[in-house]
Amino acid sequence: MTPRGFQRSISCAGLLALIGAIVVDGERVVGSADAYLGVLFTCVLIGDLLPVVRRASLAAVESTPGAIFAFAILLRHGPVTAALAMALGSAASDLLRRKPAAMVVANAAQWTLTWTAAGLALVIVGEPSHHSGPMGTADVPPIALAGLAAFAVNYALISSYLALRDEHAIGPFLRTNVAPAAAEEIAALCLGAMIAIAGAHVAALPLLALPFVLCIGERRNADQADQALVDPLTRLPNRVLFVDRALQAIRRSQREQVGGALLLVDLDGFKQVNDTLGHNAGDELLRLVAERLQQLVRATDTVARLGGDEFGVLLVGDDGDESPGHRVSAAIEHALTQPFALREARCTVGASVGIAAFPADGAELDLLLEYADAQMYGVKRQRARSREAPTVAV
Repeated sequence: MTPRGFQRSISCAGLLALIGAIVVDGERVVGSADAYLGVLFTCVLIGDLLPVVRRASLAAVESTPGAIFAFAILLRHGPVTAALAMALGSAASDLLRRKPAAMVVANAAQWTLTWTAAGLALVIVGEPSHHSGPMGTADVPPIALAGLAAFAVNYALISSYLALRDEHAIGPFLRTNVAPAAAEEIAALCLGAMIAIAGAHVAALPLLALPFVLCIGERRNADQADQALVDPLTRLPNRVLFVDRALQAIRRSQREQVGGALLLVDLDGFKQVNDTLGHNAGDELLRLVAERLQQLVRATDTVARLGGDEFGVLLVGDDGDESPGHRVSAAIEHALTQPFALREARCTVGASVGIAAFPADGAELDLLLEYADAQMYGVKRQRARSREAPTVAV
């Protein structure tokens, strides 16, 4: 199945789930409405506008504090109201960030399926007794099962889509990321249960603010983690993240019997651009090079800036080409010899590329890097003797 086909399936399933939930539980939406529901509904909408993006090992995973308030709505007012609140919040957030229409609909449907599954779990075990009195210890099992169902369905849908989009196996993604994600989501849903239990009481006001406070802290931590793994100039992964992904790719190649390639790219003539036009022009050139390199690889591959004018390219898995490293290398050399239009000049540089394939050239990252590095500098020395100097035209 393609990622687009998966999105369509999720959208259809979400629509059917919402229609079914309205038919079965629609009267409760109107009958249980109160002022506190309006407060929680507003918190969901605001919370969805504050997404936190975490870099997982194979992809970026997004979460929002809106889900905390949606869980509280689920426990107090049922799955229909929770699904509507989260679907509207998700759609508003996606539209403001100009996501494609198909993604907007699929994300809203994903949350509809999430809270429908949690509502079914409550029906199976027995709903909390908030409507007939204070919640007690007997309500812990249904709340826990509802939270588990919400997490399992939501994370399964996200993981399946990422696996299809990025063309990687879902198993490694789940094994690497499900434990930390589960710990965070369980803590968040516990907070949602506390908000539901507290209800429209003065003591609940600090609880309503807590998800937003935690979100601000998580966003700061995510930004700091991102800065530690991303080159600030080109916004590409840096050497640390490149090495981590390369190690994962090598382990995957050994486990799943798939190959890959590691390319080191060094610009020819970059020093001349810096010396002639200045460091600002050199920085602009590096950003343009980064954009061209990203256009030459798949979503599963990684382009990184390793330092100075050296870039790394990691090709993961088998794309049907017997020698993807040589094909991409040729494409890189051709693309980087095309003129670059800087703000005040046009310049022509070039690239020397070294290739190391795994497991054909080895299964140790250090040896692969040394092999690719030696190839790269061999190409650079050979071209320095036979090629004209790069040109810079003001």
